Amino acid sequence: MGEMKIFDCQGKRLFLNEDEIAFFLNTAESNFSNKISALAQTLVYTGCTISEALNLTHKSVNITDSLLTIYHRKNRKGMSSRNLPVPLEYLEYLTATFKISTSKYKSKKKLWSWSRQYGHRVIKEIIKESEISNSYNFSPKSIRHAYGVNAIIKDVPLNILQKWLGHADIGTTKVYFDIMTFEDQEQAQKMWPLDLNDDNLF
Repeated sequence: MGEMKIFDCQGKRLFLNEDEIAFFLNTAESNFSNKISALAQTLVYTGCTISEALNLTHKSVNITDSLLTIYHRKNRKGMSSRNLPVPLEYLEYLTATFKISTSKYKSKKKLWSWSRQYGHRVIKEIIKESEISNSYNFSPKSIRHAYGVNAIIKDVPLNILQKWLGHADIGTTKVYFDIMTFEDQEQAQKMWPLDLNDDNLF
């Protein structure tokens, strides 16, 4: 597996920004089925992978504590899990869409019966229909990166973000600190004109 990056070799970001995430969610809700919209919301609000999302079951949803249990492969020996705090409105949407019981005795039935390939394809379709800039090579993984980047910007501690994303190595999570350099450059461009020979500089 190659090194995780949030910028490509040309310096273009591989994550969606806040406005693009809003376009993405609005497009999913307006133009696609409730189940597809639920998958889109799951990626945005949890930062999980498509494979992890498609492993969610009725039992994963804890509306009382506003938690979602994500199952992921820890090693060859089996699965591990992590509990993520998520918006209550999102859990209510899942509950209504999949008719999830509100009792503590929930089914282990999966929410989606789709293949990873199908899930990947529908998320790509939402991104395409969202009219997000074609100059960026966005993919479903861009939504996971958006989650990590947003957490760093909002000062979520690195060890907490590592747990939320299910990273085995905190070094992987540290990649999201690259956003600080990107943010610095954006702010600097507001302060300093690109043409340093401009007579109106001072």
